[in-house]
Amino acid sequence: MSSASRRRGGLYTEVNEIVTKTGNILEVSYPLEHEWHLISMKFENFKTDSDYNEKAEVTAWHQNKEVFSPSRVNLTANRGRNDVAKRCDESIPGLPWGTIVDNICKTVRKERKKGEPVVDLKFGEISESSQYTIDPFLIHNQANLLYGDGGLGKSWFALFLASLIATGKSHAGLTPEPGGVMYIDYEVERQDMTNRFIALCNGLEIEPPHFQYRKQIADVIKDQERLTELVAKHNIQFVIIDSAAMACGGKPEDANVASGYWNALNALKCTTLTIAHVSKAEASERGSSTPYGSVFWRNGARNAWEIKQGTVFERLKKEFGLVQTKLNSGAGDPPRNFLFTFDNPKLARKVTVESANTESNQSLMEAEGPRSMAEASIKEERRNATAQSRAFEGVSASEVAEKWGIPAGSIATAFSRSKHLDETKVFVQRSRGKWDLRRMYEEDVRQEEMYSSL
Repeated sequence: MSSASRRRGGLYTEVNEIVTKTGNILEVSYPLEHEWHLISMKFENFKTDSDYNEKAEVTAWHQNKEVFSPSRVNLTANRGRNDVAKRCDESIPGLPWGTIVDNICKTVRKERKKGEPVVDLKFGEISESSQYTIDPFLIHNQANLLYGDGGLGKSWFALFLASLIATGKSHAGLTPEPGGVMYIDYEVERQDMTNRFIALCNGLEIEPPHFQYRKQIADVIKDQERLTELVAKHNIQFVIIDSAAMACGGKPEDANVASGYWNALNALKCTTLTIAHVSKAEASERGSSTPYGSVFWRNGARNAWEIKQGTVFERLKKEFGLVQTKLNSGAGDPPRNFLFTFDNPKLARKVTVESANTESNQSLMEAEGPRSMAEASIKEERRNATAQSRAFEGVSASEVAEKWGIPAGSIATAFSRSKHLDETKVFVQRSRGKWDLRRMYEEDVRQEEMYSSL
């Protein structure tokens, strides 16, 4: 309950307003004993602009009758509040609408400034019920990222995920949380996307569901308010942005541009998937590329996957693998592999999707296999050294390759990406040709320094 003041005969009296918060929605009403108890107002889809004006979508009722239909209002501007009061007075005259609207808007702004309350996590519980919109590719109500070289199938895969969500259909080992979807497209034309969507639905053997599509021109930051309205209007749970470079409204290399983009996207309050192209920079420690532009592109996402071309890449078939390169909430998932089959090489009317064995995709094995094999071999050799009471000297690429039956060059490449000892590297070279896990090596050094100081 909040206290506000109103003028009566030159004096101010306290008005106890009831504030109800549901997620990012605030509703303000009055207790039954108050003369204004028939009045209530709702505020949602908040946004603060660069001039620190706080705006929200406002609805007002009197005795359950809507007296101000949902409209965008600048809560900090007299003009905006006066417009609300004027329209309410036209519907229900005789009430001090100016005072009422001013009080309620001030209360809402004050409530917003409080932010979220402090909570004690001791009394919380782990919940898996709504963690994913589609496990493991889309974390529910969070920013997800899919990136890779052009032409590998990023848009096709995103459209496939959206089709599953729109229908609630499980397919290829994926089970969605059903909901409304919207595709925000900067790259292709509507008819092209229509063709793809219908072909996928034919392959899934389903009637095309409702699927909101918007050919976009303005960047996400500039168009945030309108996008927020569309998400609310169409009850959208999942939004695809295709693609990041054109949606960000600036140079992708600029950290401020990337962070501004993620902030605007998160304001939509739904599950999002941003499609991005890759940087041509040096491959990372996992053998993967990075999204084009600032490091904040991957840092800003809660969940990131890189798409890699598969072994089968023909006129009627596209195989591609997906490697998870970031997951904020856990250790991550193993690579996934999919096969898309087209009934026509130029204009497909039916596209089928099936999961495929990851071992058939050489690019996945090159990305994940050697590193995992090297890690496992080092851990095993360390255990053997401890059991035999001898010092661990490291392992060579040839030793790992012989154990797993793969070319030594693949292991050497995995090791060579970790030549320098820093926080991003998995491996460290102990001596010429001998390698160790960085974190274990650092612990050995720490222990030696501690004992030498005694």
